[in-house]
Amino acid sequence: MGWFMQVNLDDGTNINVEKTEAGDEFVLCVDDRTRMYFSRSELKFIQALIDSALKEDEVMSRESLQDSLINAVETQKPQLQLILRNMKTEDMAYAVWYIADKKFTEAVLGNISRRSSEDVQEIVRESIERRIRKERAEGNRDIENVLKEQGRHAAAGMLRKILSA
Repeated sequence: MGWFMQVNLDDGTNINVEKTEAGDEFVLCVDDRTRMYFSRSELKFIQALIDSALKEDEVMSRESLQDSLINAVETQKPQLQLILRNMKTEDMAYAVWYIADKKFTEAVLGNISRRSSEDVQEIVRESIERRIRKERAEGNRDIENVLKEQGRHAAAGMLRKILSA
């Protein structure tokens, strides 16, 4: 095996991450019993999700996912148009709404067709923001959390697709 890293947890569990000799795959071992193989992009995706999950509150978790997604968009700019072409408009809209970063929004909207860009913006305005206002007016305070969860899943899905490209 090539590159190697070991983490010893408080409960005595050992986690090893090893780079295979071929160099294009990583092996994650837990106590030398469980072995899982990951590509570099899968490992980066898992790292981003773990980092987001370990944050102290929802805002920090969102910012962590936001940073990972913005970085992925920047590094995959040449392929971004093709990646976004294969995504659902609604998923793009939820990711854009959840990440709520001007630079990210411009990168996404600038790499899809004009009509798709308008559709994404309309979904954000009409389907998400308007629904939140309507549900709040009716006394439903949980809708924003439901939509945030949907946005988090859309953003994570987009991150996975970008890293896999």
